[in-house]
Amino acid sequence: MRRILNSIKINFISGLIFLLPIALTLYAMYTVSRLIYNGLAFVTSFFPSPYRDQFLYKAFIILSTVFVLVFLTVLIGSFVKSVFGKAIGKVVDKLFTFVPGIKGLYKSMKQLFDLVLKRSESDAFKPVLIEYPHKGKWAVAFLTGPCNEKISPSPDKEYFTVFMPTTPNPTTGFLMIVPRDDIVTIDISMNEVLKMILSGGVVKEGNHFNGHPTRSE
Repeated sequence: MRRILNSIKINFISGLIFLLPIALTLYAMYTVSRLIYNGLAFVTSFFPSPYRDQFLYKAFIILSTVFVLVFLTVLIGSFVKSVFGKAIGKVVDKLFTFVPGIKGLYKSMKQLFDLVLKRSESDAFKPVLIEYPHKGKWAVAFLTGPCNEKISPSPDKEYFTVFMPTTPNPTTGFLMIVPRDDIVTIDISMNEVLKMILSGGVVKEGNHFNGHPTRSE
């Protein structure tokens, strides 16, 4: 009975972590869209009444709402990257750390978003396969770069550091030093890998990896 309850708990948390950012994003976009739509509808209510009953009038409001929403999103994104925006972001982070129920979840999701946004375009942080926990068993990991010579196990081989995330929380995991010959590169995006990790392998883009795994060269 305890195993069943633990399994339900783990599955619930996995689903919550996967769905929460999507739900919050959709809700925020819906709320902002409604505000923009109502504002535009109020302004255009001063148009002559014959025009307000036409299809082009309603299409204009909808397209204008989408345009304003995209523009505001880009504007907010630019603001967040500014010095003032980063300062506000730190204040928001501190506020969330005082909320008991969502503190841990917020920190995990923020770390995950930072991981995707800051590393998704980097060739030095690409998905790979390594044999773990023993030969013949494979795990998904992220290649983080060449190993520092000071901690390299042997000067005769080239070693790399890889980060192996855990399921369902990819913000935790293991840092491993692996020989170059034991690293298998795979043709799959980071977003696809993160979806698989968050869902325990249930959610994936296809039934197999795109392309064939190859040894790192």
